[in-house]
Amino acid sequence: MKSQVSMFRRVAFVSVSVCSLILAYKLGKAQHRTDTWCTSPPSHNLLALKEGQTIVGVSETTSATRFYIGSDVVDSENEA
Repeated sequence: MKSQVSMFRRVAFVSVSVCSLILAYKLGKAQHRTDTWCTSPPSHNLLALKEGQTIVGVSETTSATRFYIGSDVVDSENEA
């Protein structure tokens, strides 16, 4: 009876070891895979201001960055 329990433990240990190695191989291989569903880095669009324009605000979310451009001239001497 004791040899059967010992044999069962060996088979269980070997099967767990083999499953662990297969899982580690699959996870390691999946890290280097590039699929089409992966997000690509955002494109870098250039922002050019015309003469007299200034950036008056920036709003950033996870999906977009918005720049608010103004062309109003503010005279600092007239502000109180």
